Amino acid sequence: MIGFNASNALSSNRDSLVYQETAALGIENRDITDNQVPRWLHGQLFRKFRGSRGFHLPLRFAQDGNGGIKALPNYRKAEAYPFGSEMPWDSTGQEEVYAWMKYFGYQDKADVTLSAVLGYDPAIPHWGYNGSARRYWDFVFAAKYTRLERQLHHYGSGLNAIPVLAEYREHPGDFYLLRVGYGGTMGALTDIDREGFLAPAFHSFPDMLRVDPLSGDNGPNFFGHAFNAATYVVHHPEFGWVAFGGNLRVEGNTIKVTPLDSFRTRVYVASAGLWLTLEAGKFESVEVNSKNGAVRVGLSASTQFTAAAHLRIEQPARLQGVGIYHPAKTLKIERDAYVVPLEKGTSWIELIEGQ
Repeated sequence: MIGFNASNALSSNRDSLVYQETAALGIENRDITDNQVPRWLHGQLFRKFRGSRGFHLPLRFAQDGNGGIKALPNYRKAEAYPFGSEMPWDSTGQEEVYAWMKYFGYQDKADVTLSAVLGYDPAIPHWGYNGSARRYWDFVFAAKYTRLERQLHHYGSGLNAIPVLAEYREHPGDFYLLRVGYGGTMGALTDIDREGFLAPAFHSFPDMLRVDPLSGDNGPNFFGHAFNAATYVVHHPEFGWVAFGGNLRVEGNTIKVTPLDSFRTRVYVASAGLWLTLEAGKFESVEVNSKNGAVRVGLSASTQFTAAAHLRIEQPARLQGVGIYHPAKTLKIERDAYVVPLEKGTSWIELIEGQ
């Protein structure tokens, strides 16, 4: 399912980059690959694909509307703490449960799940502990050096950052959520050594203090980073304008941001609750007018495979006094995204508020 939908997205939004399969072959492949999706990612991927036109779900997901897929969320909803594992105080399935609960409107259980995540995801001014989901035992199962030890940025960091940052985008006044979520997102990269090897986690005990040399259980961590990588633009009451994942400078009423995160395809402007994502193209610059709220977006030049950017505009946070953002000029819409023709240099588009 992951591979097919990724291929579908690339072929739908870029020119001649990948081969687009026929619908019949796509359905056949989805039935095979769905069984290979890790159980703790089903909820997150279902929620993303379900909300995106042009993406396809396995047939069993689509039966009878919500079909059998609602059975698991309903089962979880009946539990006081809707997550569990073979390990006590585990930190693996919470992001999936949060996604299911939010999608089906079980807000009380989503809140319980998020509280659990924040219980083991700390905000500590240290690269190894900030946003690092508490984990001790996985070196026993997926490492060269098998011992019980506080693991730094095991895959729980990348995965649990997903619900934390999703919650922040709905509540941009909660700076704590951004600190924890962004720490977990970036923590996944600390498991990559200077030669490019991706380890399961970092050994925190003073006799070692290095990544484990066995490549085990690292895929979910990198998924968390890839799913979350973005630049966040925030006006903090004490620190003023700051950017997570980019460089920022203030020139009068204009805040100019250069996104520098791993993908440069997602930008969140907290003052407007504005979540900008690109299905094609790259953000080169974002400018926010602090006086009138206008947002000016600079997109990177066209390439062989990308003649147009596909921009989605969402506002997860409904803030008082903030209208609905849309492009100042009329643009074609495909699969809920604005199609922006790209120039050989930077292409600029202005976003303004409406009713």
